[in-house]
Amino acid sequence: MRVERKPRSGRAFTLVELLVVIGIIAALIAILLPTMARARAQAKLVACMSNLRQIGWATTMYANENRQWLPACKSAEGASHWKYEIAQYITRVRKDFITTLNDPYFGAGGPLSCPSWAGVSGNAATQAQLNAHPAYFGGLGWSAQISFQGETSRAKLSDFKTGTESALAGDVVDISQWDGGATYTDYMNMYTIGGYPADKRIARRHNKGLNILWADMHVDNQTQAFMAAGKNGTTGWYYNAH
Repeated sequence: MRVERKPRSGRAFTLVELLVVIGIIAALIAILLPTMARARAQAKLVACMSNLRQIGWATTMYANENRQWLPACKSAEGASHWKYEIAQYITRVRKDFITTLNDPYFGAGGPLSCPSWAGVSGNAATQAQLNAHPAYFGGLGWSAQISFQGETSRAKLSDFKTGTESALAGDVVDISQWDGGATYTDYMNMYTIGGYPADKRIARRHNKGLNILWADMHVDNQTQAFMAAGKNGTTGWYYNAH
């Protein structure tokens, strides 16, 4: 006895139809990817600003307990001393200064860093510093022109007549902007004085600009061009105390 098969209710896609579907999917992906990339970048910008706000709160508490002195950019023991001085107001108290500087928790990926920071150059001297002192780096730096080292060259919070034009901390440059070579301090300081053009001393990874904690403790985003232009004929105006 022969069994008759029922005809199929549908039909197979032709090659042309499959190519059309694949083309539509590819077009949708091409449309969505830039949007997703912008969303990720915006999320990192917000996270960076949140870290700077924490730094602002910690700096205020530090100043209130230390006769209004601001943290210092560095000490005789090493760079990034400001992180050690405010660490107790952000996380657990670290008793050993050297251990703090060597602790990756205070470097990239920690609460004192920028999540969009792209790292340092492959120069041997710079890599050696990163390996020995990971907490020196992380994408956020202090304004050495305002509060550098010791009581002789660090500022007091009470000294500011206005803090709206004095950048206290914020984004620093990374390898995506320039190869700093052995000049690893440029990856730690917020602003480098010298003959370098703006693109080698002012970060631009957030909306072609940088996030900044000002001396009045507000946080915002400014373009690289705005910070480079300065004010009153001074290119480094916003990196000095006023």
